[in-house]
Amino acid sequence: MYLNASAIYGLRHQARALAAQSSPQISTGDANHHRFIVGSMNIREENEIHLIEYNEDSNDLLCMAVYAFPHEVWHLSPSPSDAWLVFASHNDGEDFKSTLLCLPEPSEGANEKMTPVVMSGLQPVEKQSLEEVMSLPPTDGPVSSLLWAPVSDEAKAIPQIACLDHHNLKLWDISSSPSEMCAFKVCEASQAACAVWDRNQPTLLLTANDLQIQAWDIRQQQRALHMPSAHRFGVCAVDCNPNRPSYFVTSGQDRMIKFWDMRNPAKPIKVLCGHTHWVWTVQYNRFHDQLLISAGTDGLVNLWRVSSISSVPLLDLDGENGNNAADSADTKIRTFDEQRESVYSIAWSACDAWLFASLSYDGKVVLNHVPSTEKYKILL
Repeated sequence: MYLNASAIYGLRHQARALAAQSSPQISTGDANHHRFIVGSMNIREENEIHLIEYNEDSNDLLCMAVYAFPHEVWHLSPSPSDAWLVFASHNDGEDFKSTLLCLPEPSEGANEKMTPVVMSGLQPVEKQSLEEVMSLPPTDGPVSSLLWAPVSDEAKAIPQIACLDHHNLKLWDISSSPSEMCAFKVCEASQAACAVWDRNQPTLLLTANDLQIQAWDIRQQQRALHMPSAHRFGVCAVDCNPNRPSYFVTSGQDRMIKFWDMRNPAKPIKVLCGHTHWVWTVQYNRFHDQLLISAGTDGLVNLWRVSSISSVPLLDLDGENGNNAADSADTKIRTFDEQRESVYSIAWSACDAWLFASLSYDGKVVLNHVPSTEKYKILL
């Protein structure tokens, strides 16, 4: 019913941290909750972390809970195995820190009290307190990435977090008190932009700084890949293809999105152009690597189809289903322009391949859908 309509939620303060809440341990017993966590960054007033949920029946983004948090939130990283644990990177006025927080679960019946908020500045629920579980040591500047290690047969099933600050990438064992496992000097003079874990190779982490992309082998504790000039002017984001090993995507200040193969990194295998300013972030769909979203300082969110370099190219289906070349070609599916300021964060729903949210600097969260025509091309 609402497949083409956006849902909007507004914070009172500026914000740049948005993440999808994981769903395995949501206590209601229904894992199909489209929930997101958003943190504000106001330098004068106490900040807040909001837990919001998308209601499909009303097409609203609703407030589940508001948690009081005094510091500017720069980054949020929910635990993939516990829906109520989230790492927050923040500035306490003196140091940049990363703290593991435990979110109190909304009280029973909270679903009935949820209220849509559209840039109103009103608080629908009373603020709750957060429990601070542990903190990592202060970092060298703001943390640009906090990454939970992917759990796999090859990786030890102990809680690990990778933390990237201005110059250093460090891996911490957080099974008890934080214990540093390894550290890499990512850059000296420039500032690191972001990092991503390669889920196909769970001992590999990719980082972006200045013009460069680097890959770090955690097991060997050495650099495994160095691309000195991935984007003209600078790299903003990197993400690994979840279904096709060795493939990854980058975005940059040159307004471009580039796709790469680690085995032959001399030149990109594909380039997309669809933004008018920096492409601040780009992210693959976790379930269907034919789809990805990008967003930037032009205030635009773009949904792309890149079937030709996906794990299941749509072109392979032409003969069986009678799809023509235009239906299966790589293309920008749609541009979403509801946000007027820079879009700093995007997130796919943790439990649905067809929903994604974006956050602009003015605190405006917008949820959108993959068009049904694109969904059927992938599924049928």
